[in-house]
Amino acid sequence: EDCLLSRCVERGDVAVLTPLLEQLRASGEAALAGARRARTLAARNGQADMAKALAAHLIVELSFAGNAQYRQSDYNAAIRRYEEAINLCEESQGVSEDAGRDVSDASTQQNVTRLRYNLARALHRLDRWSEAREQATAVLLLDPAYLNAYALRAQAAMAAFDWAGAKADWDRLIALATAATAAAVRRQQPPLAHPAVDEETL
Repeated sequence: EDCLLSRCVERGDVAVLTPLLEQLRASGEAALAGARRARTLAARNGQADMAKALAAHLIVELSFAGNAQYRQSDYNAAIRRYEEAINLCEESQGVSEDAGRDVSDASTQQNVTRLRYNLARALHRLDRWSEAREQATAVLLLDPAYLNAYALRAQAAMAAFDWAGAKADWDRLIALATAATAAAVRRQQPPLAHPAVDEETL
């Protein structure tokens, strides 16, 4: 499959590349390595569409692999996967390192947000509090309403004995959660009916 991916790139054959990538879903490290090489080749050859398709495949596969490694408590491996996937997202969109604020594609922004949150969780599990807080902050720059990121950043702040920072995040989390709950309740209630008009007053 590695050879086939590179051959598709060399021939510029997108029609074959797409189903081949589907076949390679969850195929392990060798398939990832082949997709990396094919993407590098496509980028070097200026084949932007093929490089983007390969990057999208790698992002999904790296995310799944990172999640599996996280569940197996292999946090260092998960961190490597998440970081590589984030870099691919940012490279594919020409995003700078400042927490992805220049992300132009909504789905890419969602991917970066989730990947950074997962990265923060893995860092937190390894007691890398400062890095976990940095990643949670990056998540909140992308999505200021991402409640779990406030909770994670508050926990990391507490672990680092930054009580003021932790309190600020808990306070913000509670305020956002309260507002979200109130909005949900309002959406579920029927609108207030206007009182019937008494005909005698007309």
